[in-house]
Amino acid sequence: MGVHSDFHDLWIDPRDPEHFYLVGDAGFHETWDMGTTFVRINNLPIGQFYAIGVDDRDPYYVYGGMQDNHSWMGPSSSRRWIGIVNDDWWQIGYGDGMYWQPDPSDPRFAYGNSQNGGYTRLDVLTGDLQDIEPREPEGEDYRWDWVSPSLASRHDSATVYVGGNRLFISRDRGSSWEATADLTRGIDRDTLLLMGVAGADITLSRNDGTSSFGEITTIAESPLDGAVLWVGTDDGNVQVSRDGGGSWVEVGRHVPEVRNGTYVSRVVASGAGPGVGWATFDAHRDGDFAPYVARTEDFGASWTLRTDGLPRDGSVNALAEHPDNPDVAFVGTEHGLFVTLDGGASWHPFGSNLPTTLYDDLVVQRSSMDLVVGTHGRSIWILDDAAPLAAWSPAVAGAPGHLFPVRQATIRQPWKGTSYRGQGAYAGENDPDGAVVTYAVGPRGAEVRLRVETDAGAVIRELPVDGRAGTHRVVWDMRHRTPPHEPETPDAPLPALPHPLGPRGPYVSPGLYDVVLDVDGVEVGRAAVEVRGDPALTLTVDAWREREAVLVGLLELQEATWAAESAALESDEGSRSCSDATLDITELRCDVYRLAAELNGQNVRQGSLYPPTATQRDRIAQLERRWAAWEAR
Repeated sequence: MGVHSDFHDLWIDPRDPEHFYLVGDAGFHETWDMGTTFVRINNLPIGQFYAIGVDDRDPYYVYGGMQDNHSWMGPSSSRRWIGIVNDDWWQIGYGDGMYWQPDPSDPRFAYGNSQNGGYTRLDVLTGDLQDIEPREPEGEDYRWDWVSPSLASRHDSATVYVGGNRLFISRDRGSSWEATADLTRGIDRDTLLLMGVAGADITLSRNDGTSSFGEITTIAESPLDGAVLWVGTDDGNVQVSRDGGGSWVEVGRHVPEVRNGTYVSRVVASGAGPGVGWATFDAHRDGDFAPYVARTEDFGASWTLRTDGLPRDGSVNALAEHPDNPDVAFVGTEHGLFVTLDGGASWHPFGSNLPTTLYDDLVVQRSSMDLVVGTHGRSIWILDDAAPLAAWSPAVAGAPGHLFPVRQATIRQPWKGTSYRGQGAYAGENDPDGAVVTYAVGPRGAEVRLRVETDAGAVIRELPVDGRAGTHRVVWDMRHRTPPHEPETPDAPLPALPHPLGPRGPYVSPGLYDVVLDVDGVEVGRAAVEVRGDPALTLTVDAWREREAVLVGLLELQEATWAAESAALESDEGSRSCSDATLDITELRCDVYRLAAELNGQNVRQGSLYPPTATQRDRIAQLERRWAAWEAR
């Protein structure tokens, strides 16, 4: 979008009044001619997301609706060497973007909406956009929240839910709808007092500028029973149905310590049981910025407030439960992201590199177990593989060491498909290029060894480790050991490059491998990791193994010629010139490394995953003959 209204801030250069910066819903702009023309500064992650969704593609796509900046979808990872660029994101909706729910059985289709209930169904391949908004019968007016929610059923892919003052249920992917009774309190907002003045008596910004009132703000479906549904409303109701929406019970009145009528920011149906659920409340409209997180285990008949550890000045906007462990959950507040490992009994801040900002939506992508976080001001963040959080326990914390399960890793060569994009380009980070290995070291610290083995016990790779007490991560790049080489210059470029530039070892073949953790010489953990070949290639297992065997042999030749050259140079040290033997081995080593770089990739150039060509095999054989001759000299 270009420059438009809904401005947030303005800075005027005190030395040049024609030069100023302007920020708003459409982004960050600079002018040098007092606003006649603007330059859009588009390399800062400052997106304002209301809500996000994820599909099950590989890699999965993230969908999001933005404040006054439409709706978008983009990949969680790409083949690009530089990362995920702006051009990888596609506009999929208009207006203020809101919730997006990909079809769980067919990621070609997604359900989305814009402000005030503008629901659509999108074909993500062709861009076909079909209006599916429920239409009221003559004589009735439906009410829609500005951020009206939607939900695609995980039990029946044809079932979709959307929320207005009623819950609307479609059994045919949005083609037709059935409506429940009004699930709100039906309050006439003109009777509500704002600073002592009734809404009907306000002529400037009537009803505080809110377009409507008395609507559903959040919807949940039990992951265990599709007949159990929950909704929350902006006027304080928490409604639960145990028969698929046929009948409802209002249970919000049972939540302790929350003022009657407080805005319900989230309801979440738990995996701990059909009657277990969460509800969060946002009371900032009443000048109360305290967090309110409640949990029930009896369909809302009783609730316990679970806020220990949450700051007292941060309303809760979103909550998501970990699919692998219902005691693990995440909340997003006005200022930060928090996690509980004990069902909400205590909450802990996510430190890491997350910004202090407003967290508006959270979702755990089920195939990767990534935690995807939507913020209102700092765009979208992804925590790769949140599965170790679900596996954490006091026993893990007290053990000498622990190795968490390692998820599947896929070989995809980074491809530098763009060049010379200028200084204004932005690229988000790709997911880690390899297998993410998470391990814990006990409270005393220790001598730690982490290695990758074949199923026969042969060591493929020794991984760098941190022996300090705590939880650590390292990424195995699915390659054999790196050949010896001169260390890269300590003067690292800025911004930091997304991949190392030096020589690389060859990729392993697809298959199962073991990651092994030793602490003080004792094996304390072993986890299988599946390495998957690039799904876009049609290589056979035999072709992968043939390639690996040839390139491991070339790796050994790299190591041998490097050692020989180092010894020759040391022998010549003090001489005024290099001997002929040194010159010969240096030339041979360079030729070996040059061919290995062609096959494995080096610097910004990718290699090849196909077996070496006949010509390349001839070159390897020639290098081996030269090496044999040099050894026999």
